[in-house]
Amino acid sequence: MSLEGKVAVITGASRGIGEGIARIFADSGCIVAGIARDGKALTRISEEIASKNGRFVPFIADVTKLDEVEDTIGKIAKEFGKIDILVNNAGIALYKPCLEMSVSEWQRVIDVNLRGVYICTHTVLPYMVNQKSGHIIFISSDAGKFTFHGGSAYNVSKHGVQEFADTLRKELDGKGIKITTIC
Repeated sequence: MSLEGKVAVITGASRGIGEGIARIFADSGCIVAGIARDGKALTRISEEIASKNGRFVPFIADVTKLDEVEDTIGKIAKEFGKIDILVNNAGIALYKPCLEMSVSEWQRVIDVNLRGVYICTHTVLPYMVNQKSGHIIFISSDAGKFTFHGGSAYNVSKHGVQEFADTLRKELDGKGIKITTIC
């Protein structure tokens, strides 16, 4: 699949895997709308990609905040006229045994890794359904398949992402939208 001229929304685009995906997509001719909370990092990445004739447009938003995501996705759709790809990459890892993890720490992992994925997907889907095309990519982990000591919140969040993606494959069958999960 050629990425030339496609519009890709990438969450967690300010560092790590998200930044890497953004750079690869931009190098392939994709218009990248990078979402993250770190505006300074997003600006740096935008400038670096622009210096190589790529296009990366930074958007500051927290994936756990519905109003911020809806506002951001609306701006992206208005500016570019479409959304072809969503990469649900934003995530956090916190490894502690259940007895040592506070409820607020557990909730933060679930909020970012699972709720944020739902919010972003739920917000982008109407655009993709309307255009009868799109590709949603879920960045998950083998931790969603295999458990390990200290991984209770992370394991559950990534398992949830995988089950959500599997459910969407069934719900969106015949609508022109691809679903990919990468572990």
